[in-house]
Amino acid sequence: MKKVLALVFIAFFALSSCEDGEIRVQSLDFGDAQVDACDNREDADFFLYKVSGNQAMIVVIPKAELINGVSDETFDIDGSTYKVIYRLYDGPVSASTMCSSIPPSSPQVKEEWVATGGVIRLVNGANFLEVEGSTAVLPDGYTHTLSFENITFDTGDGTVTFDNEEALAYGTYKTEESNLELSTFRCDNENGCVLDRCNTRIFRSTQRQALTLDFDQATFDYLFANEVTAEPKTALINGTNTISYRVFNVGISADNLCASTLPSGITTLETWAGNAGVDGVSGIIEVETTTAGVGNYIHKIRLKNVIFSRNGFTFNFGPDYLIGQIVTGS
Repeated sequence: MKKVLALVFIAFFALSSCEDGEIRVQSLDFGDAQVDACDNREDADFFLYKVSGNQAMIVVIPKAELINGVSDETFDIDGSTYKVIYRLYDGPVSASTMCSSIPPSSPQVKEEWVATGGVIRLVNGANFLEVEGSTAVLPDGYTHTLSFENITFDTGDGTVTFDNEEALAYGTYKTEESNLELSTFRCDNENGCVLDRCNTRIFRSTQRQALTLDFDQATFDYLFANEVTAEPKTALINGTNTISYRVFNVGISADNLCASTLPSGITTLETWAGNAGVDGVSGIIEVETTTAGVGNYIHKIRLKNVIFSRNGFTFNFGPDYLIGQIVTGS
């Protein structure tokens, strides 16, 4: 069997002799090399890689597993859908080496180890960012952290097994930053910020984002009755009274948001749904009604501790968030 390669990103080998030409390795550290992916790869050809000097470690995993949400999953290395490959080249490796549609003539692969067993662990999560002037904490870029458990490589002349008690770190791949801009829908003018409305849907939009409130008819008639309120009226978010925060791929118009379906070419990138409310605690929609001349009524709408959720993440608009007003009457 060939001598085991001294990998640049392997910090420590602890070897023990085994039968049948197998080497078992108890400790392995891949170091701080960045985990990358090729922008020009379709989903079917997607893979992750990290390079260090003349070496590369490739992980093939379906792109769909890298969700912008919370999960902790394991996948058996099967040599097909889930693969791990180590390569030693005869020269320095770069992103262009890994992502070329046609393999470059240089550097060339001198040695290749293919994983034949073990487990890939994938932990999806996010970095979080506090929003200035708010109690909200929003996802600010999503993370996908991979590690290996009891991985075995076929070196061509034998096998090498990293027989570790704990998961063997590979690294973290980062995807898109969050599209959320929490201040977008806050109304800083107590006497302004007129909202759009179509039937029982009320919304506010700007560029590619929209905050939408949908009410059942009975709740809408109660909250927005043409009468001055001595005390604000409230309703809870529930199955028929909903609120959503959406981010789209292109700019959105009022007509688009009033339509039953989005026009062709407009897709939703993120949908954050308001959690069901708890009386006196959270998920409260509050409406205060005053007059605006004869026969006209102004309804100011506030959100009280409205919590939005998506893929296991949550954020709160805060204890008192004025989004604006609608006018009813003559």
